[in-house]
Amino acid sequence: MKDKMEQFNEDEELVLAAEKRQLVKIQHYHEGQRMHEEGKAEGKLASKKEDTLMLFKSKFPQEDNELLENLTLQQYDHIFKALIENKDLKTIKKIIGK
Repeated sequence: MKDKMEQFNEDEELVLAAEKRQLVKIQHYHEGQRMHEEGKAEGKLASKKEDTLMLFKSKFPQEDNELLENLTLQQYDHIFKALIENKDLKTIKKIIGK
């Protein structure tokens, strides 16, 4: 077995192929981790958006909720908190930047 390992290590093409295979495995692992984290972030955003829209509609049924589209998670967090604290529509629009 030792001879086989020495022979393998002496063959530069085999060593390079093994290293490349190892790098591909590492890249796939990191890509999977990145996708997992992105999925978690998207899930949080969707959930927070849904909760904020529901609360907004209950507080301001006459208002168009279109102004709450395409916001960041941080903006949804601030708006949700403002709604919980019974802030007025002017304050919410200020958070959005409108």
